[in-house]
Amino acid sequence: MKKIFCYVIFILISFAIIITFPKADSCNYKEQATLNKEAKNIKINYEIVKLELPEGYYFTEDGISDPNGNDVTAEYFEYYNGKYIKLIITNLPEDFYFKIEDEDLIKANNNQDTYNFYDQSDGIVELKMNVLSEYKNIKFSFYSNKCGGKSILDKYLKIPRSNPYYNMALCEGIPDYKYCQEFLASNVKDETIINKVLQYKKSLEKQEVKTQKESNWKKITFMSAIAVVIAGILVFLIILIQKHWRAKKI
Repeated sequence: MKKIFCYVIFILISFAIIITFPKADSCNYKEQATLNKEAKNIKINYEIVKLELPEGYYFTEDGISDPNGNDVTAEYFEYYNGKYIKLIITNLPEDFYFKIEDEDLIKANNNQDTYNFYDQSDGIVELKMNVLSEYKNIKFSFYSNKCGGKSILDKYLKIPRSNPYYNMALCEGIPDYKYCQEFLASNVKDETIINKVLQYKKSLEKQEVKTQKESNWKKITFMSAIAVVIAGILVFLIILIQKHWRAKKI
């Protein structure tokens, strides 16, 4: 009986120990709150960078050449776009890492999809996106090496797409119109852009005609008012002269 009692006590103590000590891949509330706070301080931004060929390099009908005339199209192919988007991630804590979920972004950065604190340079993880033909909302999933690599937070960064019509005849004279901007914050179809721009130009023409009519009407009204005033003055002067001559005859 005594042995059974000791055995039961041993089992209860062991069970209590298992409950008391957290698993290696779990976090208590305080640790989780700290990780959440650190994750929220992580910043993701982007900037549009202009690409210019090195001095002496030039575009040809067949590609790009260096100063010696050698074809370097494969090496400088992205320069055809003229620009690229630089993504900047800052405030990444030492125990954190993140994954990106966009094939174009992964491909543009040597097929690397996961980054950590040691991928930073001067406190910055810098990525490059050279596919500008599509509006994107890129997902960044952040994890902590603590708590068994637990997912902490997802963040998203919206980056615009280039507008192939912004410097074409279609948009001439209306550079400030939203569908004539160099970059667009949507994946609007090309045919929609064309229709929207044509509709906008048509509305401007109607507004111009309306404005011209209003201007002409104002001019006519103003001239009519002046004519009435002049006519009134002439009538007054005629009446005054007539009274003067009548008084003189008497």
